[in-house]
Amino acid sequence: MGFLLGFFTQNWIFKRNMKEDTKERVYSPLFDEIEKLLPSLKKNDPFFYGVQQWTKVTDELHLGYLIKPTKLHDALVKFYGETLPGVTSQIIGTRTAYGELVKQDLMGKMTAAAADINTGTPITIPAINEVSKGVGWHLYRGEVWFGDVPQFSANYDRLKPYSKGLPATFLDYFSWWKDKSKDDKALVDYRNILKQAIDEAESLRKLLAKKLERRLGP
Repeated sequence: MGFLLGFFTQNWIFKRNMKEDTKERVYSPLFDEIEKLLPSLKKNDPFFYGVQQWTKVTDELHLGYLIKPTKLHDALVKFYGETLPGVTSQIIGTRTAYGELVKQDLMGKMTAAAADINTGTPITIPAINEVSKGVGWHLYRGEVWFGDVPQFSANYDRLKPYSKGLPATFLDYFSWWKDKSKDDKALVDYRNILKQAIDEAESLRKLLAKKLERRLGP
């Protein structure tokens, strides 16, 4: 009897320690990371530099097998392996495409400009490149960070003496592009995958909180 009691006690202690270790090394870092990601996703500012816990848990520590049930494991695989990369890919695609489209539009609105004495190219080219980034790289967000507006505005103003048909200000030009492109498939697809990422992150946050026996706030 004493032997059996000791065996079951040791087994219970082992399982308890394993449970706590899994919380500390697997569930807690994943929960914390997703908790930090959610606000940036909801603000439509989804840059994922430094997202590393899934790779650490599965590839470095090889602890993915501890994630139970299978539903949770599969949801994490999808979120980290498909959804977040999908958001990033969509951002890169829209920035590349619209950066080029804006550049073409600006080039079409330029009149003759003097050439740079060193390169022989029109002096408007550097400003066109900057304004193209300012508009094309921010359309997926629907706004330009206020701290960048003065720089883009300055370059935009450099173009106005050599242009025809440009709106009065950089922000007017950005708003024109925003209205013009809002229903484009690329931006609709981006909004859809962003919503999917938010929904998955919120679901995972709840599932991981349950594993950690944490009570979530509103």
